[in-house]
Amino acid sequence: MESKGLKNSLTCINPGFVLGDFLNEKNCTSMEYIKQLLQGKFPAAPKFSVMISHVKDIAKAHVLSLKNKSAGGRRLIVGSEVRSILELSQIMAKNIPSHAKKLPKRELPNFMVKLLSYIDTSAKNMVPDLGLKMQTDQRYAEEILQMKFIASEIAVVDAAKSVIRLNLA
Repeated sequence: MESKGLKNSLTCINPGFVLGDFLNEKNCTSMEYIKQLLQGKFPAAPKFSVMISHVKDIAKAHVLSLKNKSAGGRRLIVGSEVRSILELSQIMAKNIPSHAKKLPKRELPNFMVKLLSYIDTSAKNMVPDLGLKMQTDQRYAEEILQMKFIASEIAVVDAAKSVIRLNLA
């Protein structure tokens, strides 16, 4: 963009863990984690945290960045909060009691996740970030885009309910 003289025209929208209402059963990473949690595939949750981004916020941010000159040339983190996998589980248990028994209620020790990573690629991807809880400040992106991001709890519940609606859990 810089070589074309358009450096200040490009806006990069950087989402975290994309959740919200899944439209169909086409598999994606976010849906797979929610599906596995609801199916009881995790006896305990890894000590892993993710920034939650509602899919509606990501779509809206793209549209608003096209209309907003002050968004040009910026990288915008689009997401409401950082939550641990255990917190995701607790949110789903509180809001979807029919699946509460299958959801993890405690955290898995890091060494167990590392051992599992030898046979499970999804666990392998978590190993470098085990125990870390990133901190983000979404106010910068919210101010530039002039919008308020949807709360992480809503994104988690929307995702879980759509997985159930699609008969995947």
